[in-house]
Amino acid sequence: MEQLTKNRSLSVLLVAVLFLALFAIYSYLLKPSADQITDQQAEIERLNNEYNLLSKKLAEKKEESNEYSKENVQQALPLWDNTEQLLLDLQQIESSTGGEALTATFTPDRVDDQENADTSASENTDSTTNSSTSFGPNVKQLKVGLVIKGKYADILRYIEELQKLPRLITVDSFDVAKSSSLSGDAKPISANLAFTAYFDPSYKSLAKDVLLPFEEK
Repeated sequence: MEQLTKNRSLSVLLVAVLFLALFAIYSYLLKPSADQITDQQAEIERLNNEYNLLSKKLAEKKEESNEYSKENVQQALPLWDNTEQLLLDLQQIESSTGGEALTATFTPDRVDDQENADTSASENTDSTTNSSTSFGPNVKQLKVGLVIKGKYADILRYIEELQKLPRLITVDSFDVAKSSSLSGDAKPISANLAFTAYFDPSYKSLAKDVLLPFEEK
């Protein structure tokens, strides 16, 4: 009887040891693996979400690049001389710098004269070529002449802001009127400013939408 009791105690002890061993195996091997799989699945889901987000952003960037003619190229090289937008820009520059344009003249190239100009240039290589050819054979010029009045510092700021415009512009000449003096910075002076703005009608067929002059609000 005593032997049977010992055997039962030994069996219970072995069962307890086996249970503890199985619990240890589950706690230290199986459960961490399951948790690791769960973490890996969460990480995969996170990476998939990031991939979808990046794919969406890339598609948006490609779509924006397809609209280049509206936002970027047309601002730098409008499809026509676009003196309307230029006048609005000059008004904004006047407001921000204090320089005032007393007079303004605009002389654009004629679009229908491009073929004649190209033919003339090819036949007479010694003549002075149109400066727009440095930007391409189809680029036209809008010659602008301004008489600006204001303090010397304001006029310099006027020219600086002019060159910051998104439109492609080159300053041709700047000179102070002979009757003006630079000795007193606070004294208003008059200055003559000549610059060239460029435009290009040749890519009109590629432009999805034509960028029109903005409206004052």
